Amino acid sequence: MKQSITPATILITSEIDLYRLMEAINNCNLGQGDLANPINANTFILNPLHKIKQYYSGETIRMVLQQIPLLLPSPIPLAGIKMVSGTIQNVTKALKETAEKAIELMEKIFVVNPPLLTASNPNIRPVALLPDGSICLKPSDSMTCEIGIRTEPFSECDCENETCLDCLVYISYGILFSVELLEGDIPTTYYFIIDPLLKISSGNRPPTPENVSDTH
Repeated sequence: MKQSITPATILITSEIDLYRLMEAINNCNLGQGDLANPINANTFILNPLHKIKQYYSGETIRMVLQQIPLLLPSPIPLAGIKMVSGTIQNVTKALKETAEKAIELMEKIFVVNPPLLTASNPNIRPVALLPDGSICLKPSDSMTCEIGIRTEPFSECDCENETCLDCLVYISYGILFSVELLEGDIPTTYYFIIDPLLKISSGNRPPTPENVSDTH
């Protein structure tokens, strides 16, 4: 009897402290931010981003935004919050190479050519590999963004040591979102970004009772 490891979809749920976010917008000179220079929103996330989550081959990274309801009325009416895009960048020191090498590595790690949008797959969205080797993701809905990691190992090292630097890539996973406020007759849009660090290990996740199934 063989044992197989079930690839997982690992959630990164970022709960936005809407009260503190609105407090900062109302009282601080933050500006509005824009698509190129959004305001860093890590301060306004309730669940901590200081832990570096680790992922493995064949898994899916899914980022979900959640807003905590306001317990007190806001001085400025909130029209809505939505995810705009996701960006993945390789920030591994040992792998700072040419753009061509960066693109090649990203193609080895991530599924960057997903199926096209069809009636039977209405939630499939494009994944764009940019010239500098970063990846841009379009959200699958207003609060969710995800990308798959290829099942094939991206490193030739087979030591199976999850701390081996030859088997690891460190990734900055940026999530850009907008906050629209009704200031007078014209809505005002603010742009924010959350950018946790992740690490991806070449090869399968070590077996645990939760991710192992028996096959004959």
